[in-house]
Amino acid sequence: MMNVIAGCQPNAVLPSRSCCCVYPRISEKVMLQIQSSIGASVMVAITTTPLEVVKTRLQIAPASFHHNSKRPLFSKSLSSHGHSPCDGSQEGNRMLSRLSSLDSTSHRPGPFNVVKTILKKKGIGGLWTGTGAAIIHAVPSVSIYLVCYEQLKAKFEEIKTPSALTPVLAGALSRSISVLITSPLDLVRTRKMAADSVTPRDAVSLARSVADKRMGVMSVMRQLVAENGWRCLWRGVGASLWRDVPFSALYWFSAEQIRHRLQAVSGGPVAGTSGTLSVNLASGMLAGALASVVSHPFDVVKTQRMATRDHGPAAPRGRAAAPAEGTMGLIRRAVAEEGLATLWKGLGVRLVKVPVSCAVALASFEAFKAALQGQPAA
Repeated sequence: MMNVIAGCQPNAVLPSRSCCCVYPRISEKVMLQIQSSIGASVMVAITTTPLEVVKTRLQIAPASFHHNSKRPLFSKSLSSHGHSPCDGSQEGNRMLSRLSSLDSTSHRPGPFNVVKTILKKKGIGGLWTGTGAAIIHAVPSVSIYLVCYEQLKAKFEEIKTPSALTPVLAGALSRSISVLITSPLDLVRTRKMAADSVTPRDAVSLARSVADKRMGVMSVMRQLVAENGWRCLWRGVGASLWRDVPFSALYWFSAEQIRHRLQAVSGGPVAGTSGTLSVNLASGMLAGALASVVSHPFDVVKTQRMATRDHGPAAPRGRAAAPAEGTMGLIRRAVAEEGLATLWKGLGVRLVKVPVSCAVALASFEAFKAALQGQPAA
């Protein structure tokens, strides 16, 4: 049987270092990492979706929603002409009612008010809006990320890379691979989480935002491709890389350093040693908090780019639309229009969400690995 699997003739003599001797060992190790990362990704998605929903809605709220003297451009321009473009349409009235409710909350910014609004409109389940899309994104994203990190880290250690540099390189490369592969799923997840609170420029965009919330992941993808071409599925990938690559490099460097120091205090890294789970939780949270502060402006830009369809001023009639702004262009425009503080919207929520996410991911990944190997995880 093994000869057939190896692609050899039934009676052939196999070389001493043939693939059938090496492949099962490597496969077993990688499969262990994949299974552990899948369990970790589901835990992360379920645990942190409420925080991600609140953060997303804070970040996409424009500055005009935080000042009494300003109103959203769409609402203001319509009321100044004394009419609505949706008069006589029940769907239009519903959309304007939704927009009015958004405008009515413009004087009550902040995470607690966002939570209160969600609970009032949707109940407790509203905090888990987009959980399905979050899990669909998290499973490949976290799995690719953690498995690549483990493999790259082992390779860098094999070639005698300096110990301080190994987690930096492995973290940055593994996150780059994960982001590039799973960015379309992240786009859909962000759209679904933001669907109740985006402030689009026209009634058609508002209707599409509502539709995003009701449609499945593949349906949203098909609609986006039909409207804008397949390249739009990677909208925001530049900002994601700006956010995630430095984040991952700093996170893994900090996490490994903190973990080694805490393990020395708690008795060592041997599986089953008292305090192993708490060490992983603590190192994940501390490293995640540090990396979050550094990368947050790019998180704001990434969320805004993914959550909305319009990016930049509309082109004059008869002219082609201007090309989409790059990440740095969006940052400059955001600061010019809304002030430097706009780059830190949602930081408080992210400082809760990311450390929790990192701690749950790291601790559950190691716990699942230990459990699958029949070892105690605590």
